[in-house]
Amino acid sequence: TGKLGSEELGRRGLNVASMEHLQGVQASKDPDLASHLLLQVSRHLLSHVPAELFPETIKWACYAIGHQAIKLHQTDGYYPQEIIPVGKDMPPHPHDKLHCLFKEMDIYKTRTDSMMTFPEESMPMLTLTGMPSHHRHVFLTAEVLVTMRQALDSPAISTDDHLKFQGLDASAGAQLMEVLGAEIEHRLPLHWPNQHGTVAALAQQLGSHVMEVKKEALSEKKEEKKTYAKGEEKPNSLSIFNRAAVMRVIQQVGYLMRDQYKIMDSVLGLQDEESTKKGEGVRQGRFVLMTDRLFDMADRAPHDHCSFVLAVVLFHMIIRALVLRLLYHRAAISLQKRYRYLKKKKKSRNAVAPAICIQ
Repeated sequence: TGKLGSEELGRRGLNVASMEHLQGVQASKDPDLASHLLLQVSRHLLSHVPAELFPETIKWACYAIGHQAIKLHQTDGYYPQEIIPVGKDMPPHPHDKLHCLFKEMDIYKTRTDSMMTFPEESMPMLTLTGMPSHHRHVFLTAEVLVTMRQALDSPAISTDDHLKFQGLDASAGAQLMEVLGAEIEHRLPLHWPNQHGTVAALAQQLGSHVMEVKKEALSEKKEEKKTYAKGEEKPNSLSIFNRAAVMRVIQQVGYLMRDQYKIMDSVLGLQDEESTKKGEGVRQGRFVLMTDRLFDMADRAPHDHCSFVLAVVLFHMIIRALVLRLLYHRAAISLQKRYRYLKKKKKSRNAVAPAICIQ
C-alpha cells in the first residue's frame, strides 16, 4: 500500500500524493502482526520509559529510522562484504563451543534464501560509519561486552576487567575476534585481545578501525561471476535487493510502528474495559503472548544482557519477514503483469484474425 508498494526512496511518488498516504493507521481488532510485534518488543526494550512518554519516544524513533535510512542510501562508496564462517578456518581449542558453528548455520537456511540476492556490501559497516561517534562507541562496547560475557560464561565481567584474568587465552581471543568480524562482515586482526586487554580498550580500537577502513567507489564495483564446485547447486535467484530496497525495508519499520494508537494502548495496558468486554479491543495472538513469555524468561536469566539480545534477534526476524513479504509482493506483481500481457495478446489476436480473413 502507498509507498511500500512502489519501493521508492527519498522522493515523493505517484502513490504518495499527500501526507495521509505516509500513515498506515490500523483500526481493526486484528492488526498487522509486524506492527504488534515491533511495538511489543520496543516496549520490553524500553521498559524504563514511562508509559506517558512511550508514544512520543516511538514517534521520534520512527522519524529517526526513516531519515537515517535516507542518509545511508545516499552514502558514496561501499564496504566490500566479507563472509566469515566461524570455526571453519581456525583449529578448535579446549572447551571450544564454536568450532562447528558454520555447519549448524547451514541448517537454518530455507528455500527462500536461494531466491533472494542481496548487495555484496557490508551493511553493518555502512551503518556503523553513518552513526554519530557516541552512538557507535556505545554500540561497539555493548557488542564486545555481550560477546565476552557469553563466551566466557561470566555475567560479572565489566568494561574495565582484564580479559586474561577471566580465562581468555590467545586461541580463544582469536576466535572471539572472528565472531566479532562475522557480525560486522569485515575481517578483524586476531591478535587484538592480547594488545587491548579490556572490553573498553577493545571497543575503542574497534571503533577507530571502523572509521579508518576505506570505502570503494561504486563505479569500480564489478560483477564477478561466481564459480560453483561440482555437485554444488546453483541458486535460482528470483528477486534482487539492492541498497535502496534494503533501506526501504528498514523504513517500513517506522511506517508500521507510527500512529498505531490502538496497538499502543494494548501494549501499554491502557485499553478501555468496555471495549475489551465487547470484543472491540486488539487481540493478542499466540506470537505476541510467546514474546512476552520469552522476555519473562530473559529477565530471570543470570546474564543481564539476555533481554537486549532477545530484542535484537526478534527485530532481525521481523525485518527478515518484511523482506519475504516484499518478495511475495514482487512475485504477485510479476504474475499480474504476465497475465495482463497474455490476456491483451489473446484479445488482440481474436480481433485481428477475422479482419485478416475478411481482407
